[in-house]
Amino acid sequence: MLKNILQKFFKKKRSNKNNVISKIRLENETCVIEDNVILKNVHLGLYVTLLKNSSLKNTTIDNYSYVAQRSVLNNVSVGKFCSIGPDLKIGLNTHPINTFVSTHPAFYSPVNDGCAIQIRTNKIFNDEVKKTVIEHDVWLGANVIIPGGIKIATGSVIAAGSVVIKDVEPYSIVGGNPAKLIKYRFSPAIIEKLMMSKWWEWPLSVIKENIDRYSNIDEFIEYLDSIHKARE
Repeated sequence: MLKNILQKFFKKKRSNKNNVISKIRLENETCVIEDNVILKNVHLGLYVTLLKNSSLKNTTIDNYSYVAQRSVLNNVSVGKFCSIGPDLKIGLNTHPINTFVSTHPAFYSPVNDGCAIQIRTNKIFNDEVKKTVIEHDVWLGANVIIPGGIKIATGSVIAAGSVVIKDVEPYSIVGGNPAKLIKYRFSPAIIEKLMMSKWWEWPLSVIKENIDRYSNIDEFIEYLDSIHKARE
């Protein structure tokens, strides 16, 4: 009897998950969604790729970005052309650590996924996941952890295995636990020109026309300068 109930429950759960993915595929045929992907309250832009066993909740992903296998995103906004590596965790619930005697959820909430016992009848601590903003053209390496509530700026790189607990500047490379600045990818002048160009907002046709310039920063900056001069 119990076995039949459980089988029906999990069959319904799988069916609901498949319905969500099928709906997204139908509405946005440009996206690639592999097997065993979990989606809850998710919006995807054009040409987004979600690799197998990834899990997204309360998350928006803009055009051309991808999430690699087994990564978990909760309450995240992802910009264009972002590369999100495997086994990441972004958006974690918090626990009280200062005024409370115990950090266990039984002492601040009547309901918690990780707590089988109910001691308190009312919730007195906000453990909701804080929003993480990942701008454009960001590369996050494997096994990165971002608890939440910070901004990862455009063009930045997060080294594999890093734990990021504060905002990351544009076109910077950070790494470690906690993540610290390693270096900037380009000079301040080049970074300023790249940020002003907002090239990630260009039509795809324009990007394709200039694709060779994207592999040479000097040529790309020269092209930006020529556009600026032509407008003067």
